[in-house]
Amino acid sequence: MKKIAFLFLIISTTILKVLGQNPVQGKVFDAETKKPVENASVYFNNTEIGMKTNDIGAFRLYPKDLYKDLVISAVGYEKVIISVQNSSSNYTIFLKPKDNNLNQVNITVDKNAWRKWGNFFQRLLLGNDPRYTANCTILNPKDVAFYYDKDDNSLEVSLKNTLVIRNTDLGYNYNIDIDEFKYSFVNDDLSYRSTIKYEEIKNKGRKNMNVQAATNNAYYGSKAHFYKSLYANRLMEEGFTLCGYWSVKNVEKERVLQIVQKRQAQKMAENSDQAEILKLSDNLDSAIYYKQILEQTDQICWGTKGVNIKELLTYDRAKKRVLFKFQDTLILTYTRDNELLNEFTPSNSSSRSHRYALIDHSSMRPSHYNSRYSEVSTKMLLIDDKGVTIDAAGFTYENVLFMIGDLGNRRLALELPLNYTPKEGRKSYDVISF
Repeated sequence: MKKIAFLFLIISTTILKVLGQNPVQGKVFDAETKKPVENASVYFNNTEIGMKTNDIGAFRLYPKDLYKDLVISAVGYEKVIISVQNSSSNYTIFLKPKDNNLNQVNITVDKNAWRKWGNFFQRLLLGNDPRYTANCTILNPKDVAFYYDKDDNSLEVSLKNTLVIRNTDLGYNYNIDIDEFKYSFVNDDLSYRSTIKYEEIKNKGRKNMNVQAATNNAYYGSKAHFYKSLYANRLMEEGFTLCGYWSVKNVEKERVLQIVQKRQAQKMAENSDQAEILKLSDNLDSAIYYKQILEQTDQICWGTKGVNIKELLTYDRAKKRVLFKFQDTLILTYTRDNELLNEFTPSNSSSRSHRYALIDHSSMRPSHYNSRYSEVSTKMLLIDDKGVTIDAAGFTYENVLFMIGDLGNRRLALELPLNYTPKEGRKSYDVISF
């Protein structure tokens, strides 16, 4: 029996080393009373990796990879986010009680708020494409509060409790703490910051093959797939092409879109049904002109040029990071296999082209969609000339990479945890012809 017990101890120790040799651990206390906080949520942002604190406020995590943001939250306390520097960290964390009197000024409770803004909020958060949003459900809509500012035509959203969204296609529950959510109708711009804890849906009756097809589709061509491929210097092998990009904007379309967005926001605030474009102006000729302009492309003309990807990357092997730095604008193209896409989605759905626009004025469907392979593109530019740092797990350390197009249009309905790994690798194709 002693030999068996000794062997079990060796096996247990080996398993712990495989999962993570050094734990990220610590204790959580009330900042005022200095007492332990039990049942606080401790997790790495945008992952499934997390746990609740025990009766002495302690936690211990064994992440396979090192993720940057460790989130600590508890009911009645302000959230804390710690930047983890190494996997052998030990923290003492003090949570400040929330002041419930803050942010209550000038906000009027509207009993019809969800009926007015609920669908629009879901589209901003989850995405416009019904192929991916149809099986996403917000489980606690009553915890969502809306505030519409008539003066600057903006919509703000706050939460009473953690927002829980069930995505049965991908097989996850999203537990979301929103720090900022403000949408400008005039600029078609969303300011959004949050932390997310993923939980896999445990249901023996689920069709695992369908979920696997859905998660593979969501992963391939995603931001995480791109970042990991960039770090591993495997862009071409993984289906990505990176080029320089130049264009001339369609300024008139931007002007018309602002007019229409503002008018439609007012309609929504009045609890009116979203009007057709032809009803958004008292002048029929103006309405017809708006419709014609919004059907145009976002650029009058554009083109591409070659880039040397190696010149854009600076590796730090010791920290297992790479700095991605470039000037001007790049265009990232991903080649999709439509047969894989159609394993779980209908082929007659379309997505909206503008980043958050209320109006479906054009389609983002690739011109080669009906062929075996199709291309989706994303324009990228840096809003900080220092560049963006990417690690082997696909995590970015700075939120400075601005994306317009396919990756910019992706929302939570297609998001997977950072620790997700596809069950099957991407197939390689020697020749792809359109």
